[in-house]
Amino acid sequence: MLVGLELDIDSVRGVSVELEPRTLALRTYEVVDAELLGVERTGALPGLNAFLVTRNGDFHATAGSLRVSYVADGAVGATFSLHLEGTFDGVPATEPSLRLSGTVHAVRDDS
Repeated sequence: MLVGLELDIDSVRGVSVELEPRTLALRTYEVVDAELLGVERTGALPGLNAFLVTRNGDFHATAGSLRVSYVADGAVGATFSLHLEGTFDGVPATEPSLRLSGTVHAVRDDS
């Protein structure tokens, strides 16, 4: 079962992606409002919620998707494209936004 991804830069900075629990399979997840994560949405793709934390800012996903592109014995690959909005410490009321995209290859560590 795939329930999330943690892409840490260090102990402070990183991206956290929470996925609605589903059996590990090729599928696409879409960004949903946090209060809708885990709520049955007939005909909709499974949901995800994502956050980016930096040393001086916090961002949350407002649009985008994650696509599980392959599943192998003990490994999974995915591509993602997320639009995030948030704030930087000490920055006036304007809300900066950014786009985060990439590819992930994860291997289960059985040690």
